[in-house]
Amino acid sequence: MAKMYKVVKVNDLESGLKEIDSFVELPKVRGVLAVVGESPSGKTTLVKRFLESRGLSEDKHYMNVNDFIMNTLRKRQDYKALELDDRRSFLERNQRIIRKTLSEKLYEHFQDNRILVLDSIELLSKYEVNLTTLAFEPASGGKTCIICVPGSVSGEKIYFMGKPGIVSYHHCDKIIQIERRK
Repeated sequence: MAKMYKVVKVNDLESGLKEIDSFVELPKVRGVLAVVGESPSGKTTLVKRFLESRGLSEDKHYMNVNDFIMNTLRKRQDYKALELDDRRSFLERNQRIIRKTLSEKLYEHFQDNRILVLDSIELLSKYEVNLTTLAFEPASGGKTCIICVPGSVSGEKIYFMGKPGIVSYHHCDKIIQIERRK
């Protein structure tokens, strides 16, 4: 049996598409795929091209996580929370809200769908919400959750906006590291 490498480095769109395709087609128990690269490395272009190649609509299979978080907090009419206040009580309360609503959204999506792309996740850094941990269970049974991570991989750590540990290396089944072209 061929060894599947956890971290694969790519430097062009075609290589990235092949890696995503091979991961999606792979029989697996869980399917969390991180696409990691510094901004602007082409993460969004890659995942949107993947969805297009599969005939999957962005409306249904692509989520801008920053927009989802802001809309969730706005619906609660919690305008203090929208100020992104650094006081610990606001951060902790909003962290619970974000975890709960994102988790519900992931479970709901994967009831009827096999693929979801999560992009624009920068607000999660402030709240220290580990998206890979939330996606781990819902993306089981042959399903795939693709998470675009602004950052880099070093050793067994994913550095998300310079911070290690917020995106869990060990909850990713595969990581595609997009290298900058020289």
